[in-house]
Amino acid sequence: MDKVKLPDFDDMIGLAEVIGELNKAVQLLKLDIECREAEIVKTVMTDTEYYVNGKPPAFNFVDSTWKVTGLAGELKPLRAELAELISVLDTKKMKFNLMRDMIDVWRTISANERAAVL
Repeated sequence: MDKVKLPDFDDMIGLAEVIGELNKAVQLLKLDIECREAEIVKTVMTDTEYYVNGKPPAFNFVDSTWKVTGLAGELKPLRAELAELISVLDTKKMKFNLMRDMIDVWRTISANERAAVL
């Protein structure tokens, strides 16, 4: 069997740092979206412009409409950005896991080669 090439550990460290930064960006964007959702709920529950028959709208209606898109669609681009960030983060995590798997394969082959010599 051909020798398995180990991944570069400096590359792995760099990738781990990128994963950390992406994770931070995802969490901050989620926080921004949640804060905006809270403002939207506050607005539609207190502003009579959004009332239906003189009463605030039902919360499940607010939850499935304005909290998803925003009052004027302002949440849609943020949700698209979040989806993109999560996709990139997941790809980087998969690459990192593949590098770890390569190390495990190398470890197994090395152990088998040592056992064959005995």
